[in-house]
Amino acid sequence: MDKNQTSFRTKLTPVQLQQRLIYTQSELKKYKAQVEKYQNDYYYNMIDELKEKEQNWLLERDVLQQKLSQANETIQLLQDELTTFKAQEKADHSSAPKGKNEVPAPTQQMQDSETSQVTEDPKEMILQKEQIPAPAAKNQDWFLRSIKGKKDSFSDKN
Repeated sequence: MDKNQTSFRTKLTPVQLQQRLIYTQSELKKYKAQVEKYQNDYYYNMIDELKEKEQNWLLERDVLQQKLSQANETIQLLQDELTTFKAQEKADHSSAPKGKNEVPAPTQQMQDSETSQVTEDPKEMILQKEQIPAPAAKNQDWFLRSIKGKKDSFSDKN
């Protein structure tokens, strides 16, 4: 008998079921309105905006990382090329014959040319004493001699 009494208590009448259904529907409407209110709320919008900004920054970060990797690849290629050129330069210097045919260093070459100019040409010695650059004076002398030569050949033809 006890079973029959409990089953009777759990069974609801159609009116009670309808009342519970109405109550549940009104609660559902109430919670939907509350969710909509939160969605329209300022802070909820800020969260959406922040999520959007985060997505944009992630995309921008990905693009910048790609550019960085491309730049690193370019740097690596250039460094490899530089090491190759340095190795070739060392190989060229080491394969160059040593002794009399050796090309002097630029500073030695300049010093050798200056001393040879001083000892060979007296005009150059005078120009050096006057502190006029020798190459400019030498070019000027060459220019004057070439004009003089052309002038002489021109007058000989006439």
